[in-house]
Amino acid sequence: MSLITISRGTYSGGHELAQKLAELLGWQYVSREQLADEARRCGVPVDLLEEAIHRPPRSQEEVAQERLAYLACIRVQLCDKILEGGVVYDGHAGHMLLSGVPNILRVRVVADLDFRTHVVMHTMGKSYREARDYISHVDIDRDRWSRFLYNVDWRDLFYYDVLVNISQTGINHALDRVSEMAGGQEFQFGEAARSSLRNLRLASFAHYRLLHDDRTRQLSLHLSAHNGVVSVVGKPQDAELMPAVRDVLDAVEGIDEVRISLANGVIVFLQDRFKRDEASLQDVCTLAERSDNAVRILRLAGPDATPGAEFFDATTSHEEEAGIEVHDLVHPEPPDGKSIETGDDLGDCAAKLQDNCRSAGVGTFYGSADWLLSHLEATRTASMVVLGDLFLNRSVTVRARLRDQLARRFSYRLHVPIVTTEEISQKVRFTSLDAVKLVLLTVLATTVSMIVVLHQQDLAVLLEKHLTVGLKFGSSVLVIGVTMIFAWLWGTVVKIVLKLIRFE
Repeated sequence: MSLITISRGTYSGGHELAQKLAELLGWQYVSREQLADEARRCGVPVDLLEEAIHRPPRSQEEVAQERLAYLACIRVQLCDKILEGGVVYDGHAGHMLLSGVPNILRVRVVADLDFRTHVVMHTMGKSYREARDYISHVDIDRDRWSRFLYNVDWRDLFYYDVLVNISQTGINHALDRVSEMAGGQEFQFGEAARSSLRNLRLASFAHYRLLHDDRTRQLSLHLSAHNGVVSVVGKPQDAELMPAVRDVLDAVEGIDEVRISLANGVIVFLQDRFKRDEASLQDVCTLAERSDNAVRILRLAGPDATPGAEFFDATTSHEEEAGIEVHDLVHPEPPDGKSIETGDDLGDCAAKLQDNCRSAGVGTFYGSADWLLSHLEATRTASMVVLGDLFLNRSVTVRARLRDQLARRFSYRLHVPIVTTEEISQKVRFTSLDAVKLVLLTVLATTVSMIVVLHQQDLAVLLEKHLTVGLKFGSSVLVIGVTMIFAWLWGTVVKIVLKLIRFE
């Protein structure tokens, strides 16, 4: 099985290319209109959503549930079709439905405006001006629709693997080139892609069922699935309705276990590799408990992960060969000369999450960091992002610089706190260095206190003497300086003690 998504403007030739491509490859042709019809038959008010892009509601909450139900429904339909065999999806930004699934061939089809205008004139019998107005109107609607659903600019070429200009290449040449690319190993679905599809399908179907049950329809829930385990995060104020959530999900085929947590938000913890015994995982759990959040572990895989390959197989991406710094898979011998242990304990970490704090699930995201950023923007679930050990295939200095750049991009686009594991450990972990600092600062603070107490009478006499203006000023500065040092010493001691006793 494989997937090709064709994103196009109106009358750009993309529709014809998608149909001919499906016929040539012997794959199933699926259009956005077909999925929308399926959603209507399932009871999703698609017409209401389409109306919302022309006449925005007073608040996004008015159509939020319908939007989620629509996305959940069409994701299930599309995943089912892909799991049956190869699919050519004809729509716009359809690949955003499957964000995080690897090995998708994403094609953007464009055509010159004059080419499109003459096609509309010939097909619909419109005048030149009418054809131009029609194209502009439809393109604006499609842009609004994509922004409403996915919160992205679907025309951004960053989101595509290949750009085809039909007015330059023609349908037949484009057909040959795209079908040739589709046969490449990098666009064949392996176990990684199949597993991602099954997890996405299960989480989407579970969410769809919850959104269509009167008891759970209005709940604000975050769902994720991993190997048959569905993790649900609900709001603390909805605790009384969580038994209904479990009742609904227990009846869903394919769910082996339901894990429900109550939290006010979700912390997304990103790393290249997770180990159960890592102290940083416990630090994030501690932070989550103190901030009343659940934790979702997300392993960031490379954008060019080979089908069925282990996460840390050696590979070299075409971006790296071109000298572009992107997130890709780990090499056996990184530039700093340190060996990196392959593999990880994602399943064990999921169990540790469940034992130590509220869990929002685990998963693997296949794609670049920018792709992940777009995914988090579209899902709008993260209340905080924690950046751990990333870019492990780079040297230590480059790794730190890339993570700083990533933190700035995430902070600018997501508008939520972006922190590193080192920053968290400084806040929540009492280390041997803290113990040494506590002893030294306590001794210094005590010494300063004793000096002030034993010499306070002498100091008072000195200040009462008739001194010159310069000596009075110097004495005042000395008193202020000693007071500031005293306050800083004891303030730092108290801060370390509070960390030691885990004071909230």
